[in-house]
Amino acid sequence: MNLILLGGNNIGNKKWIHGMENLFKPYFATHTLNYKHWETGDEWVNPDREMKRLAEISEKMGDYIIFSRSAGTMITLMGISKGLINPNRCIFVGISIKWSEYFDPDYDKWLKNFTTPSLIIQKSKDPAISTEKLQSFLAEKNFANYKLKELPGEDHYYGNIEELRDLTIDFCKPKSKHSSYYHMRSAI
Repeated sequence: MNLILLGGNNIGNKKWIHGMENLFKPYFATHTLNYKHWETGDEWVNPDREMKRLAEISEKMGDYIIFSRSAGTMITLMGISKGLINPNRCIFVGISIKWSEYFDPDYDKWLKNFTTPSLIIQKSKDPAISTEKLQSFLAEKNFANYKLKELPGEDHYYGNIEELRDLTIDFCKPKSKHSSYYHMRSAI
């Protein structure tokens, strides 16, 4: 299976996302989207440009999964809502609702009719949004078909990359229609 990886906004995420890619290589055919602003030294990611680049990459892949962190989660949600990408599954690490308004003042529309099976990994007290507030926010927006994994922590850095790899691999394993996991996910 193909796995596309997107990091967070700042240049420090480049090393992090490539570390994740190295951990995933034995399990997936990987491709990391290196944001253009990392090369130019600009402070902010250009979401429209990166969303188009993501669409171009995914177009050539057939079936694929997206693993994204922070600003990358917003690029992924925008791309899905606009019909530019159609991943089989998504893994969202450290969703940042604060970023959403930067990307699009009407970001709520990204969440409507969202049905892509997704794993959301969020720290309990992530300053971008706590797990509790994220859960309420997603319920309010009728965000569907996801599993939320809460990790302990009070920062927005997700340095436990082996755990993230293991959670992702487990989530992406094919499940039997008779397993309790399948029924739980179908009911969401």
